[in-house]
Amino acid sequence: MAEGQSNHSLLPTPYSRSSQHQFEIAVLLVLFIVIYFLSMVPFAAADRYRIPLIPFLLLFGALSIERLAEFARGREWGKLALGAASGAALFGLFSLNPTGYRPAPEKWHYDRALAFSDMQDWENAISEYQAAIKNQPQFLRAYNNLGNIYALRNQYDEAARYYALVLKLDPNLAQVHSNLGNVFYKQGKVEEAIVYFRQALRIRPDLVEAWNNLGVALQKQGRLEEAVDAYRKALIYRPQDTSPLVNLGNLFIRLGRFDEAIISLESALKGNPDFAPARRSLESARRLREEQKKIRIKP
Repeated sequence: MAEGQSNHSLLPTPYSRSSQHQFEIAVLLVLFIVIYFLSMVPFAAADRYRIPLIPFLLLFGALSIERLAEFARGREWGKLALGAASGAALFGLFSLNPTGYRPAPEKWHYDRALAFSDMQDWENAISEYQAAIKNQPQFLRAYNNLGNIYALRNQYDEAARYYALVLKLDPNLAQVHSNLGNVFYKQGKVEEAIVYFRQALRIRPDLVEAWNNLGVALQKQGRLEEAVDAYRKALIYRPQDTSPLVNLGNLFIRLGRFDEAIISLESALKGNPDFAPARRSLESARRLREEQKKIRIKP
């Protein structure tokens, strides 16, 4: 080594390179978290959009714990105390709730019930809806969904009880009147079902489901022309709806109006080509029409 030459290298040591690299990664992570969080602010009501940040926040949490442990091993009590105090201060700061907002437990239970319903786990769904109602006794959607579950399970008395509770709280819900009509129809109480279908339609004349179900109930009573009118009313609001088209086609077959039946059933198959009942009914209508023609031209 030449005289007067320093033995200290001007290149960064491995430790300093590592520290610089860690610092750069930390800066990038912080920038990602901040930018991502700000991009989600307009959608703050949808809490799930913040979930992707959790793994990155956990990285910082793990790093903090590692550094505190390093201070403890090195007996750097001042740094340890400062780090712990900083963590406690940040926890306290982020625990503040200046808006006074409190999460709604009924919504939490309601959302869980929806998830269980998607999995067809009816027992847990019922339990969660009941918990939601316990926290919010006027939670109409929870009552209605309980009615839907009991109706799916053919427990019609329970279904009717929950629908009736909804209508007691708000008698202007057309869909619930229609739901209650469905329950009465399945119980064989056709006249009561018709009353509720008509009430639903007084509130909401464009409720296609209620028009279709009214047609089914009227047909059950033998009021066939009224049933035709109900199906046609459904098709005014939704011309390609498969159910009223097929029901109307089958009713026309029953009435011997095969040309009209074929038109209705062909329309149903345009919207739903793989609907086997419509195809079978269409084949039956065509065959019966041909037989009718043969009878008419028979000498």
